[in-house]
Amino acid sequence: MRIVLLGARAEPLPALTAAGHRVTVLHEPWEAGRAAALRDRVTACVQVDSYGSTEAMLAALARTGPAEADAVATIAEFAVVPAALLGAALGARALDPDVALRCRDKAVQKAAWRAAGVPTANWVLAPHTAAEPERAVALAVAQGLTGPLVVKPVSSAGTRGCAVAPDLRSLASVIRNLARDDDSLDDLVVEEYNRGDEWHFDGVVRRGRLEALLVSKYLAPVIETRDDRPIATATFPHRAHPGLQREAAELTLAALRALGLTDAAFHFEAFGGPGRFTAGELAARPGGSWIKHLARHALGIDLFGASVQTVTGDPTEFRATTDRSFGFTHLPTVPGRCNRLGPEDLLAIPGVLEVELGVPYGEPLPGMRESALAGAGRALVEAADREACEAVLRAVVARALEVSAGG
Repeated sequence: MRIVLLGARAEPLPALTAAGHRVTVLHEPWEAGRAAALRDRVTACVQVDSYGSTEAMLAALARTGPAEADAVATIAEFAVVPAALLGAALGARALDPDVALRCRDKAVQKAAWRAAGVPTANWVLAPHTAAEPERAVALAVAQGLTGPLVVKPVSSAGTRGCAVAPDLRSLASVIRNLARDDDSLDDLVVEEYNRGDEWHFDGVVRRGRLEALLVSKYLAPVIETRDDRPIATATFPHRAHPGLQREAAELTLAALRALGLTDAAFHFEAFGGPGRFTAGELAARPGGSWIKHLARHALGIDLFGASVQTVTGDPTEFRATTDRSFGFTHLPTVPGRCNRLGPEDLLAIPGVLEVELGVPYGEPLPGMRESALAGAGRALVEAADREACEAVLRAVVARALEVSAGG
């Protein structure tokens, strides 16, 4: 097959090249360095000014030969809709554009869930209100929303551009602060804050059936990690938690069906717990950060490979699995200090499998309030069960803070 891959990402290439596919990578200018590293592994790397223009993508492909493809795929959040539109224009296998939009636009997604009876937080779309925050307040009041409230762009990713307003009185000032930090903000979604635990269900759906599902829970809600607490999560071995696995699968299937997503790798965030789960957000691509490692160990699959295989039609490859629990944490920092943390500081903790440091030894540590993905690095851990895995994660965070505070 002739595959067009949007985004200069190496992760899907082993699955595509092993199946004998010819891959053309379409990338934006900021990815030029990544693309250069892939040139020897693909048929071509083609730069396009922006994924936002289907015409520009077609023209970029045509300059290198016939603008043809059998399939168009991506693992990049911001390329999900462009890949679907390009696939439709080329008559190639790809995600349906309407489905892609329901998996990207938070207002469209929540409307589909509400219409299908999938439980989700009360919300309101506040169009063009980043510059007129008082209108967002009026819309929230008219919808009957009560605080605390979460404000987010309709089509961002992670916690970018997100903030919590404690109540309706503070909503306008929160929106002003967001708009001051990002002048591209426009349409917003305002929703009631989901109380309780935050979970993520990651897996693969093929022909409308769950082929794989991994249930994990964050140690703290992701939006709270902005307050100097790192993202950390651990999996629930499915054989030890059959009831939880069954309930997670039921909610996931209902959410997928409401969006029309029948073939994809997905990342689904939910809130609450057994008997009271509510849908948060669902993306038609693999989960970010080190969720790929959790899936590799706990499910025996390469989520990035599985993602493109749902487009090409190739079978998902499964490897041996284990009933142990796996988790990862971003490493916390103490802003203003220099990094004194080395991999050996954390690898000495029983259960730590891998450590990746993103800040060189002796360099200043970044703050963590700007992004949930900030930090000094990441650590992957394992344990016999979920409770023990969480304990290892907490030990890693405590040790990282101890070393950072002394730096």
